[in-house]
Amino acid sequence: MREHIDVALRIGELGDSQLIAKKLTTMKLHLVATPQFVARGPRIQHPRDLQRRNCVPVVSLSNNKVWPWVFRKGSETVTVMPTGSIEVSSVGAGLDFALAGHGITLISDALYQQVPTGTLRVLLPKWHLPNAPVWAVYPSKNHLSPKVRLFVEHLSTALRLAQPR
Repeated sequence: MREHIDVALRIGELGDSQLIAKKLTTMKLHLVATPQFVARGPRIQHPRDLQRRNCVPVVSLSNNKVWPWVFRKGSETVTVMPTGSIEVSSVGAGLDFALAGHGITLISDALYQQVPTGTLRVLLPKWHLPNAPVWAVYPSKNHLSPKVRLFVEHLSTALRLAQPR
């Protein structure tokens, strides 16, 4: 509100806020790195192995904290707090660092589908990551401009249609 932004997109669980939130979709996530980066270090066979490798964590803009990576396999759940030489505030920036061979990151399925085959390797494929909700957030329903309302509706429809069936 201080920055006079009409609408923002947020990924992940939302904290308490005075903003109105509309869930647009959910994203499937992949843990990825370049094959060259993977080959340069210890093998990654379990989520705990990530503690020995350079990761590219995403920092939440709302609370300035790193998103934990939660992995599930059967009844086992492992939470990893990723650490590395750099932190980013967007999944896209994490992808850029991973593509440059600097570390391991989480990216959405939509981003992964845009990367040429063989460029990135999916790590820990037998472990499942929870889907991440995508939200449109805005200051108030009462004074929502028609262009913001149409933009949010368009995003909601476009993202729903883009989901793999």
